Amino acid sequence: MADIVNEQREKLDKLVSFFPKIKKKDYTKYSSLLDFIQNNEELQIYTVPTLKKATGLENDGELFNLVRYFGGGHSRLFNIYYCYYSGTDFLRINGDEFQNYLRESITPVDENGNEIEDFDPRNLSFYCLINYKE
Repeated sequence: MADIVNEQREKLDKLVSFFPKIKKKDYTKYSSLLDFIQNNEELQIYTVPTLKKATGLENDGELFNLVRYFGGGHSRLFNIYYCYYSGTDFLRINGDEFQNYLRESITPVDENGNEIEDFDPRNLSFYCLINYKE
């Protein structure tokens, strides 16, 4: 796990060197997540509450931006899974459906293309898994 985290720290440091306007507070939150991952190697899933605890972020938009960085092409630390909670069950949804709701308030469909009955946006969420390289 230390190798994965160190690789991510190097990528983050390179990003800061290319874009020095990245706020120190933003860098600190990103670095805090890496510290949390390194100190909690037993964790298998990173839910929104876990990510908030790891970063100290409460703002969902800022948290989502951080997660997108670590799930994006530059980093690829996380595999991000989007979902909709319905009672104790959850439905997987496509990332595009999640994004379309955030941008245009278009009600998402599940991964099978089925409409979500009684859609409540408060139940829309995501979770992350570490992208272990083989």
